[in-house]
This record gives sequence, C-alpha cells and structure tokens, in this order.
Amino acid sequence: MMQDESDRLLRPRVACQTASIPVAESNPAITLVPSTSTAAAPATPTPRRRLLKYLLLDGATYALLLLFWSASRRGISNAADGSGISSTFRSTVSAVVRKAKELQLMRMENLLDTTEDQPAAQIAALVPPVREGKPTQSLEMGKISAKEAITQAEEHARLVKMLPAGEMKQRRLKCVGWRATSHCTPHGPRDPKSDKGCYNVVPNSASGYCEVEDQDTGELFRVMKRYCSSLRYDATFRCIEAPSFVKYPVESVEVAEKALATGFTLPNVIDSPVKPRDGIIMVVYPKLIASAYATIRNLRTVLNCRLPIEIWYREQEIRAGSEALSPLMELANSSEAGEISFHKISDNWATGFGAKVFAVYNSFFERVLFLDADNVPARDPAYLFDAPEFLDTGAIFWPDFWHPGHTIFNIHGQSLLWEVLGTSFVNSFEQESGQLLIDRRRHAAPLDLVKFYTVRSPNPLTRLKLAYGDKDLFRFAWMKLSVPFTMIQ
Repeated sequence: MMQDESDRLLRPRVACQTASIPVAESNPAITLVPSTSTAAAPATPTPRRRLLKYLLLDGATYALLLLFWSASRRGISNAADGSGISSTFRSTVSAVVRKAKELQLMRMENLLDTTEDQPAAQIAALVPPVREGKPTQSLEMGKISAKEAITQAEEHARLVKMLPAGEMKQRRLKCVGWRATSHCTPHGPRDPKSDKGCYNVVPNSASGYCEVEDQDTGELFRVMKRYCSSLRYDATFRCIEAPSFVKYPVESVEVAEKALATGFTLPNVIDSPVKPRDGIIMVVYPKLIASAYATIRNLRTVLNCRLPIEIWYREQEIRAGSEALSPLMELANSSEAGEISFHKISDNWATGFGAKVFAVYNSFFERVLFLDADNVPARDPAYLFDAPEFLDTGAIFWPDFWHPGHTIFNIHGQSLLWEVLGTSFVNSFEQESGQLLIDRRRHAAPLDLVKFYTVRSPNPLTRLKLAYGDKDLFRFAWMKLSVPFTMIQ
C-alpha cells in the first residue's frame, strides 16, 4: 500500500472535504485536493445488520416495559399492606424508565450513524419527517362539545330500531357496540361518553342497549335492553354476546313447535288407554345417599307409601365411591322397600341441575312426582295424583319464598330475563323445584323446552345469571307456551 493511500484511509472524516490538505512537509509546495470519487468509502452496515440491531434494541425496550408493568403491579398490590415496597417500587420504575430512554437514544444514534453516508431520500424513508402545521381532523373532532356529541348520538339512535317482538326470523347479526342511556332506562336520553365496544364489560348498574347490525339488510337494531337493575351484581355483560342472545328465543320456539307436532312423545312414554304408571323420581350423588335413604325409609315405614321409586345417578360421580350406593341397594332388596329401581344418567349435558331435568325427561313413569333427595314428605304423596288440580292441568308446582318485590335472584319486571325468554313479565312467586308433579304424556312440549333451556350452549340464562339452576325453568317453559299449570297457594 502506498503512503498517500494509507494517509487517506486513516484520515478522519470531516463535515466538508473541499479544503486543500498538506500531504508532507518535505514538499510543501505541493498540495492535494482529495477526490471523493477515488477515496475509499467507509464500510456501511448491510440492511440485514441494521435490522438485527433494531430488533435487539426494540426487544430490550419491550422487555424493560414488561418489567415496568410487573413492577407497577407489585407496587399496586402491595400499596394497601403498608409494607416498605413503595420506595423500592419507585426506584425500580425510575431505573426502568431511564434504561428505556437510553436504549431509545442508542437506537436513534445507530440509525443516524448508519444513514450518515446515505442519500437524503433514503434517510427520509427511514426517519419519518416531523409534521408541523394545523391540527389533524381527529384532534379537531376531539374538540366536539358534550352537547354536540349527545345531539349526534340522539340522531343516530333514531336510526336504530327495536327488534320486532316475537319475531321468528333468523337474522345474521353482528355487534356494533354498547349504547349507554341516562335515567336508568334503556329508553332514556343517550349518554355517548359511556358507550363501549363489543368486547368491553358493561357495568351492571348501567342502562342502555346493545346495537347490532343485520348483515343482510344493513338494518340497525337495539337488543339486550337494560335498566340499571336488569342484572345481578355478579353477572358479566358484553355486547359481543348479543347475536347469540337474540337467537335464543327464536330457537326455543322452533324446539317447541317440533314438540307440538303430531306424534312427538317423550322417551319411555306408553300412549295407551291403560291407566298411566305413577311413581316417584329421585336423583342422588354420594353426598345425598344418606338423605335419600332417610326419605325412602320414611315413605315406606312411616307413611306406608307404596309408590314405585326410580333412583337416577351419574356413574362418574358414584364411581368415585364405589360403595356409595350400597345402603340404597340393600334397602331396595329388603322386604319393606317395595319397588325401587336404579337408572344411570348417560348424557354428558346432564350434570348438576341438568341431572334432574334428564331424570324427569327420561323416566319410565307416565306421571311423575320428582322429589329432591333431602325433601321429606309429611304425608303419603300418592293422593296428589288424584287431586282435582292435577287432573285439570296435569302439572302442579310449588312456590318459593321469593317474589318480584323481594328476590335474591333478580327476577322482577326490569330483569333482562323476559327479553331472552321472549315473554312478558309475570308477577308471581318464584318456583321451588324441590318437588314437581307432572303428567309426561300431556306435557311433552313444555318438558322438551325445559331440556332446551338446560342444554343449549352458549346459554344466556346461566351466562348472565338470569335464572338459578333449574329452579324456575319449569314454570318458564309452561308460561312460554301458554300451557296451564297449578301453582300451590
């Protein structure tokens, strides 16, 4: 390598290289103006290396932000204990923020360093220009007064129609969002500042409605209309569930219409002129074995009840304690037991309170008295099958203590329950389903609807806690189909 070439390569870069630079003192008369076309350009990082550097720096920044979030969560969770975390938390936050700023500066310095020798057009592509001038339209929109926002919301609300009551049309709906209203009624003035997106949880004390759009017609509808007291305090409400909510009453009517069709019967029902077979049904699981044993002994030995008894159980539950049914089986084999039979519940949906619905739906009796295993009669219940009320309606239900004016289950006139059922509010006592008397031959359609209320998924009755288990499902089904029943007074 020649000496002059070595000098050029080792010469530091300067902002401007147009001045003449002396080369050697031995020949001061000679000056050399460097040519940029022949000078060796410094090695510039390849785009791949620049990308790797950016990824590493951004990854480190992201990790520090996660650390900051974790530290903030610790600081919030420990603030209430009065512990000494607060000072440590503040120092940690400061360190994280400082380090993040350092990494951002390193990224910008690296960007400037790698683009120093690039044309201005390439640099402009890498570094977005800072825009100056008038505010953007979005900022101007943000300056709309509250009064103007309400006016616009009210104008839009006039375009959002009520979904026709009792409509049986299956619509392809999509959620638009939650539309808040004032005065604790879905029919009150709009409150746009409290609107929410489809996936946001809406406070249970809010009023308003979910706006949905028909994807085929473009029509807008208001559904899931809420008063401030429409939901229980522990329910979770999101408008993204509105399309499924609207389908629920439509599907329930489709189920009922199929059951009302000629020739539909429940399983194990014998439609003949022969006197119907009456009996008692119980559902047991390990914790209820002792109660069922006591109830059956009381029926047989104290009340001298000779009605046959069906005992239904889930094999998966009993299998946990293989000897659980032994006391009941020994009782069934005794001379005083009368007729007792055991039946497995096989369907996967028949868990929890669904086991009761399954047993009533699939019983081998035409007329059934269902008894909770811990429900002990004070009189031989056989007379109920001949009661005038039962012969008249074919269904007798018992009331619970709760009613719309005093309820812990939020069943009242402003509950969201009535919209999902597709029925009008009925002012009556709630139902106690620990005992049910039903003629299965006469009430196949309502029982099929009870099954739908139990097994349909997703199920708004349980998702929104509009009903408590099976407690009121039987009267709901009878009311939906306008079928008479007797409620004990």
